[in-house]
Amino acid sequence: MRTGRTRNIGIITLNIANSFYPSLIDAIEEIAFKNNYSVTISCTYYDIERERKHINNFISNNVAGLILCSGANDENLIKKVSQNNIPLVVLDRKTNYKNIPYVGIDNYRAFYNATSYLINAGHKKIYYLSEPITMGTLEDRLNGYKQALTDNGLNFQKDWLVIDKKLQNQKVEGGYSVFKELLEKNIHPEAVLGVADTVIYGAMKAAYDLGLKIPEDISFMGNNDIYLSEYQMPALTTIKWPKKEMGRMAIKLLIDLINGKRIEEKKIILKTEIIERATVKYRD
Repeated sequence: MRTGRTRNIGIITLNIANSFYPSLIDAIEEIAFKNNYSVTISCTYYDIERERKHINNFISNNVAGLILCSGANDENLIKKVSQNNIPLVVLDRKTNYKNIPYVGIDNYRAFYNATSYLINAGHKKIYYLSEPITMGTLEDRLNGYKQALTDNGLNFQKDWLVIDKKLQNQKVEGGYSVFKELLEKNIHPEAVLGVADTVIYGAMKAAYDLGLKIPEDISFMGNNDIYLSEYQMPALTTIKWPKKEMGRMAIKLLIDLINGKRIEEKKIILKTEIIERATVKYRD
């Protein structure tokens, strides 16, 4: 242990209500506990000032280390943590600091593959539902979607891209509201790819409420493969993330840093896969 440090590890995330994070945090807490560390979680809700306050509080309380998976683009906050000699691991968040260990997935490739999957299923009019592109990971996802369209001979249409702030903190409700509004304008995509499973849950409910059948009328594809996606009716086709493995890798790296070990591999990219269930129709 570094002099004066506690045995508490801080985690800064976007929103613990987001179903993506519990699996990560559960894996982190399990290994932290086995190594006699406690865990404190703080949420930013996409508010950079809130993130700044959380970081200042963790610094003043002498945390043993930090795991940052909040997604904000303020590199000065990462710099401040480093300047205070607090071990730091970045989880599913891009940073320009190459000396900071990073654990994540290839968001570009994941969404390129997902879009290609929908195209190979015969879909040409593929809409994309996303929160505002405020993070590098979100930018990578959008670019993967666009490039897959281009590489498969489809011209990207601006109206296929539905970006709304409602899809940040209230993803299910936001997905419902945004997609219902779209359908009520008599716009009917062949397929919809969402930035998160929960966004698609809301969009699917909107489709049902307006009398549409899934996947007969519209195909849907999510991202994350959270626990409930398998038990939706119909079960959601989605991108599966290795969430538990990401959490375990992040906390193991952090504990190694706390103990002064040299980290040889600082950028760890884990693989995703497409889980084919029942919400994508194959068109002739």
